[in-house]
Amino acid sequence: MSIYFRTKNIIVVLSAAVLLLLGVFAGGGFLNGGVSAVSEKQTVVNIGHESGNRDNPAEILSDIAAYRNLPVSKVTFHSAPATFGTAVLIPQYHRNPGSEAGDGINDSAQQNQEQTLQIVKHLAGQFGVKLFVVEGQLAGPVPSSVIEPLKEKIDTRDRFLAAYRKLNQELEQGSINPQLEDDLRTGVDKQLAKTGREIILKGAPLVYKAEGGDITLFGSENQATLQESAALVRDNIYLQDRLDNLETLAASGPYLGRFFDASLLETLTLILSGGSDVSRRFDALESEANQQGKQELAQQIELCRSLFSEMTGTGQGNSALNLAGNASSRADNPYNAVYNTDLLRRLLVDSETKIERTVVEKRNFEAAENFVSALKESGQTVGVIQFGAGHEEGLTKELNKLGLNVIVVTPQEVTDRNVRRN
Repeated sequence: MSIYFRTKNIIVVLSAAVLLLLGVFAGGGFLNGGVSAVSEKQTVVNIGHESGNRDNPAEILSDIAAYRNLPVSKVTFHSAPATFGTAVLIPQYHRNPGSEAGDGINDSAQQNQEQTLQIVKHLAGQFGVKLFVVEGQLAGPVPSSVIEPLKEKIDTRDRFLAAYRKLNQELEQGSINPQLEDDLRTGVDKQLAKTGREIILKGAPLVYKAEGGDITLFGSENQATLQESAALVRDNIYLQDRLDNLETLAASGPYLGRFFDASLLETLTLILSGGSDVSRRFDALESEANQQGKQELAQQIELCRSLFSEMTGTGQGNSALNLAGNASSRADNPYNAVYNTDLLRRLLVDSETKIERTVVEKRNFEAAENFVSALKESGQTVGVIQFGAGHEEGLTKELNKLGLNVIVVTPQEVTDRNVRRN
């Protein structure tokens, strides 16, 4: 399901903010030139703090040479008449509202966030930028309750990886069932890719903070507007779902996949079968090791299986309940009794107009104000704001109005995606 709306020939991108309140639903080319990577030993240029070096931060960060060997397609500078600071705006694509992390529609978002993570690390590590303001979080410092679960997920994955690497080393020295081991590796590789995707789709600045990055995170959203945006987007999703359903019915007749989300079916199958294929393969391999009298190997396999279960959340008893809530909420579509496709299309047009006014324009204004507040509260004159690619022009204007120079650092995937769309 696409989340792009063409209103007055402007593509409006639904923002990550709505994902907070839609819980019931829910690398490209590099700069050319062959310049070697910046050495990690090079002196950090601190340009952001009130007491630090404030000489021409805009000039430094608006030079594309500052982003050598990074997945950055372009850097543009937008000056304000009278300035007291600088905003580095990084346009982003994020997880699609109403989608699962693993859905193909999120491939671009994953690549964009991975590229942005490189840029974030560079700005923080090379230039000493401390303040990062993120879309989708409420104004003010981002609470630890947001960071800690992500930190725990990353830590669990890393502990599993360490144990799994040790297991592979032992199996390379003495295989006990080559076919089962190959099947296990295939399953583990797929799960690691899935887990990595789930992590990065939380957003690059959040991931960097959870990894231990020395930065300060602030949110950009106002509660009332966030709730209003979520209601508008939820209604739009309902309308699109109903229209898609009617058009598919007319084209081919009913089928099971229309009424049950594919990920829900997969999860139900997993529950009924008593666990994941990977967990069962770990169990089978452990049994094989015990039969061959290799107790230490069996213990390592058991450790890997336990950490794998912790990483994937299997056996916690929550996912089925959550999915039931997701399916129920999506199925309780208030437009299920509407069969007039022309009416649904008219309602969609009206919905898209409201979304452009609230989800885009109003949030641009509030995000700019909250960014200025974050600068002042954190004692910074330079900060980064990561926001939806569809907001770039409007948000830049609002930041300029408030006395901030704006440097737009565009990740390669944002440019590539725009080219593909056109």
